[in-house]
Amino acid sequence: MKDDIVDFMKEALPGLSVISPTESLTVVVYVLNTNPVDLPDLPTQVLLAVTRQDALDLSEGRISSESFRARVRITEY
Repeated sequence: MKDDIVDFMKEALPGLSVISPTESLTVVVYVLNTNPVDLPDLPTQVLLAVTRQDALDLSEGRISSESFRARVRITEY
């Protein structure tokens, strides 16, 4: 799931001209744990955030895909 969201950010973020290069796009995923007995440590939220400048750098070839992935901040609650 995280990799799919990062791929979405790679493709969509450079084209979002309403977001300045210094601003970030954050995707919040809410996770419903229907089986807490088997998965007690499953997070309830996953946040993925990256700046538009990082996506522009990737699309213009200034950074690699791996560097972009490393710049995506992932937080789990």
